[in-house]
Amino acid sequence: MAETLRRHLADWGDVPLYVIDNWADTDFIRPLAKADNPFARRHGLVDKFVVSYSGAFGATHDTESIVAAAEALLDLPDVHFLLIGGGTRQREVSEVVARKALPNLTLLPLQPFDMLRYTLPAADCAIVSLDEGYEGLSVPSKTYYALAAGAALLAISGPGTELTELVAEHGCGVHIPPRSPEALAGAIRRLHDDRELLSAYKSAARRAAERHFSRRAATSRYLRCLAKCLAGDFRAVRS
Repeated sequence: MAETLRRHLADWGDVPLYVIDNWADTDFIRPLAKADNPFARRHGLVDKFVVSYSGAFGATHDTESIVAAAEALLDLPDVHFLLIGGGTRQREVSEVVARKALPNLTLLPLQPFDMLRYTLPAADCAIVSLDEGYEGLSVPSKTYYALAAGAALLAISGPGTELTELVAEHGCGVHIPPRSPEALAGAIRRLHDDRELLSAYKSAARRAAERHFSRRAATSRYLRCLAKCLAGDFRAVRS
C-alpha cells in the first residue's frame, strides 16, 4: 500500500523512494470471542453488535459522523458504539457525547497498552477515519491494529486515498465518504443485517494483517530495502 503517499512525494523530485507499509503485532493483537474477552464482559458487550473507534480524536478524524450515526441507529438496540480515545479533540468529543446522552454509545479514555488485546477484538466493525484534505499525507496507524483484531473496517475517507484502496484491495470492509453520517449508519445497518458479509469482511481483515501488515512482513521488506541500498541499487522500488 502507501502508493498514494509515494506518488505524492515523487511529485517533489526525482529521488529514490522505498515503500514499506506500517504494521501491527499480529501475535499480540488477534481475534478473540466476546464471551472469552474480559473487557467485553465488563462493559456488557458480549451480546452486542459493537462498532468501535479506538485512538486519537484529532484533526484528521471525522468523529461527528460517528455520533450522528449512533443516533440514527437507536432503533437497533443490540448495536453499540464504543469510542476509546484521547487527543486534541477529546474535550470536544466528550461534550458532544454528554449532550446527546445516547444509550447506545460509550465513551472511554485511552486504555493501557496491554488492554489493546481485549479492546480491539471487542469490535465487530472498526471505524477508521481520514478526513478531507489529508489525502496522500496520512494512513491512520489504527487501521493495521483493527485488521489484526479481525474487525470489518468502516473506512471514512475520500475517494482514491490509501485507506479507500486498502479496503477495496483486501475486501475487508466498506468505504464511506467523510461527513456522511447517513452513509455510515447505512453501512452499519447492512452489516448488522448480513452476518455472512460481516464474517467475510472480518476474515479478510485478519488475513490481510497476517499476510501483508504483520511485523514479520514489514521486517522482510526492511531487509530487502537494506540489501538493495548496500548493493548500490538506489532506484525507486516497490518493496
